[in-house]
Amino acid sequence: CQKTLEDPRRGSGPISFLDPVNCVGNYAEIFGRSLSTKILGTPKAYTQAIDAPNLGSLRCRDCENVLLSSPTLREIVDRGSLRCGIYMDQERNYTKTSLPVLVAETYCTAVAVAIFQGDPGAATITHFTEIDFSVFPDDFDVVAGVSGTISLDGPPNLSYDPEEPSPWWRATVYFLEDKYYLDGVEYNGIGKDLVLATKSDDEDDSLARLVLMVYIATVHAQRIGIGRSAYQMMPLIELFGDAVTFMLKDVVAFAGNYDEVLTESLRASDGQIGRGYNKVLDKRALTYGTPAVWCSLTGSCPPEELGTNFGLGIYMWDSSKIPDESEVMVLENLGGWLGGNADDPFV
Repeated sequence: CQKTLEDPRRGSGPISFLDPVNCVGNYAEIFGRSLSTKILGTPKAYTQAIDAPNLGSLRCRDCENVLLSSPTLREIVDRGSLRCGIYMDQERNYTKTSLPVLVAETYCTAVAVAIFQGDPGAATITHFTEIDFSVFPDDFDVVAGVSGTISLDGPPNLSYDPEEPSPWWRATVYFLEDKYYLDGVEYNGIGKDLVLATKSDDEDDSLARLVLMVYIATVHAQRIGIGRSAYQMMPLIELFGDAVTFMLKDVVAFAGNYDEVLTESLRASDGQIGRGYNKVLDKRALTYGTPAVWCSLTGSCPPEELGTNFGLGIYMWDSSKIPDESEVMVLENLGGWLGGNADDPFV
């Protein structure tokens, strides 16, 4: 492999870790080249890959009304609509009837339903096929259909990078492609993760947190056996203040649980893309992700003063210092982060 001295990302030294990447690709590209295009798959070959944190406590003593405290959400409310753009990747030949696009439409509308107290008409959806990943488009509040996959020449990694922050904020993954593409060749395997993204803002991440909670609501509903017809069984949520207390009920009343979102979108689609890996993982006691808190299975956290705060809403407790009745187990509880106040004790 030749050194790519003209690449400004390489640096000027005689040795660069970017040289082998330019030569053989990143891990996903190496893996993709190792896959056969001749492998035959069946629906039974797909594993469950859709996950979301298990809900802990949704109560909060003094969480602010996010529709008033967040400049981003206040602007959306004053405008009277949520602007959602759906990117249709032409390399995948996506159209308005492609399954991932229809799923994105449902989630975009569900976010508007959450903000505007059950009104699906408050969503303005625009489909587009060209995008500049160096900036977040000002025409939209939320963008769906982009990928959080790391790529040297494609879309940037949408996770937080303090050295080179992205203008995009990855709120949540909502769909996994069931084919991997490399240099125009289709392989069997997990492809890109399609995400709902918002504009990155260090001062105001309320919209991203609300988008994530909309997605969590559909996955949680499925795990506990709630569908659209039983939406009233969804809990109230106080983490965003008193303005959207009914948002979990509103979201499930409109969209249903995750399986309903997929099934209805599949029926309306052109049939070119199947369900694939988009099946909800069974509920687990151990849930991974950040920010995380170590809590009981009921979502009841030990007192914060007994734990260690690692920042970003991450707490850890020494079980030997916690009373036995707290039944401390490792379980993610997004309460502090979703409420916008990781240090606030929950009741």
